Amino acid sequence: MDEQGTETVAPKASLLAKLKNVSKKTKIIIAAGVALLLGGGSAFAYSALQSPEAVVGLALASAFTGAHPSGNLDVNAAGAALNGDASMDIYTADSGSGLKLTVTATLAGQPVGATLSAVTAKNGDVYINLANFDSLGKYLVSSATLDAASEAFYARTINGIWFKITKSEISQFTGGSDCISKKLDNPAYTTQLGSEMQGALRSNLFIVPTKELPGVNGDRVFRLGISVEKLKGFVKAVTKTQYYRDIQSCLPGFNFDTTQIDSITQTQMDDSLRQSGIAVTLYAKGGWSPSMDKLVITSDIGGTEKLTATYTPGGDQSKRFVIPKKSESITQLITMVIGSAF
Repeated sequence: MDEQGTETVAPKASLLAKLKNVSKKTKIIIAAGVALLLGGGSAFAYSALQSPEAVVGLALASAFTGAHPSGNLDVNAAGAALNGDASMDIYTADSGSGLKLTVTATLAGQPVGATLSAVTAKNGDVYINLANFDSLGKYLVSSATLDAASEAFYARTINGIWFKITKSEISQFTGGSDCISKKLDNPAYTTQLGSEMQGALRSNLFIVPTKELPGVNGDRVFRLGISVEKLKGFVKAVTKTQYYRDIQSCLPGFNFDTTQIDSITQTQMDDSLRQSGIAVTLYAKGGWSPSMDKLVITSDIGGTEKLTATYTPGGDQSKRFVIPKKSESITQLITMVIGSAF
């Protein structure tokens, strides 16, 4: 009590003050308990991220998300009539995107090859370049598809030259409406579109692991399949997006028929993939945030024709994007082609 006889209440000591006064042994026990709880929580979270479904989902997402995703697709074909390789590099940047396709093959015993490059600017203009097509030209001549004079003309006037197709010319050639194109020119709209599509896929990731194979060079390896239930969910989610409604608005009468997809069963899907001889294998790097090392698709139906396609993410390759400083108009190219035919 105080001097006036009033009962006083001693202030409660803070938790830190209480801990300060406990013995050293008790502090060690408390610290160990906290560490165990935190470690247990971390171990649980890590374990959840290492489930086959989580690893596959995160690995697939890692390859196609980010500020400037890029990648390389290598294709090898082996068969009686055609043997060859194709390599496609795809890269993106704030100003647009680029593609380079190189083909080297043997067709009916004769070498055939060419390099096609394309650059798409943010404003919708496209630049194309065809080069290194000497072997292709000779094959076309030998097969009587092209005469020697025309082949020599194209080699002089087209090989390695950039040709520009403007956005308006593309619209004229395709006969399409620029309604959607105008919407896509708005950065806020494309951001919303990406968010909608990612949300639809995230909730209905229809590419699923069907079997985990032995690891390779530290990668976890999964055979992939398609979940029909999630595929149907993804399609329904897409039809509810603003982008789908905008397509219907810009193209009156457009309607995606989901009847065929709705009628597919899981057994039918599995049988179809097995009979096609197609196998899809994902190689994923482990850790807290699994990422794709590569994705391999093989097709082998037991005959002589075999196909292998390997996609490898390339990270940020935006520095590669350059709009050609010098180019010819597509009108000039068409004029040259028509002129050479007479």
